[in-house]
Amino acid sequence: MLQARFQGSYEFKRICTEANIHFWACVLMQMVYTFIESRHAAESELSPAPANIPQFCYVAAAVCTTAKDNLVPYHSFMIEERIAIPEDAHFIKWIHNGSPNPVASIDQNHPEYDKAQFLSAAQHLQYVKTRGSAYVADFQGYGYQLTDAQIMTSPDLADQAGGKELFGNGNVPSAFDKFPHLHICNHWCHWLGLEPFPHNLEEGETL
Repeated sequence: MLQARFQGSYEFKRICTEANIHFWACVLMQMVYTFIESRHAAESELSPAPANIPQFCYVAAAVCTTAKDNLVPYHSFMIEERIAIPEDAHFIKWIHNGSPNPVASIDQNHPEYDKAQFLSAAQHLQYVKTRGSAYVADFQGYGYQLTDAQIMTSPDLADQAGGKELFGNGNVPSAFDKFPHLHICNHWCHWLGLEPFPHNLEEGETL
């Protein structure tokens, strides 16, 4: 079944929003690794990492447009680096945007468990270093390549931007507000020197 395309200028706006999300996801993930490097340099007696540090990165991406004579965008595309997934493997979603914790199917016996725990700790670090303003969600991809991110931001940022929608429909204010209550610290959080949030919910409690 064919899906109708959006009109040129509206489609271009939506694609630019996706590109902006991708850009900020790259920035926030790089911030995690910069923090780790600077902490190693500053603390000569830093305890060993709990495991090999996963070297995640977002795929390369670019916006491409076609235009007619008036130079108004006609069709717009976001072109991304292809993730090569072996025939016997599957695309992985480690954390979605509705919860700060890894998906339930990735338990301690799952081969992707430690990657999911690292990404959860990365969210904690991003939240702290942006002073409770933003973190990356919807971690998905294969191996160490990530794609199709979602930036979660404080509703205060939208207010400061005059009510402008920030980072698309997946940036759900209620999910962001629950982050410090629902995030579960793990061994990577402790290694990064992150303190547990003071108002975590107990098991079974709801907001």
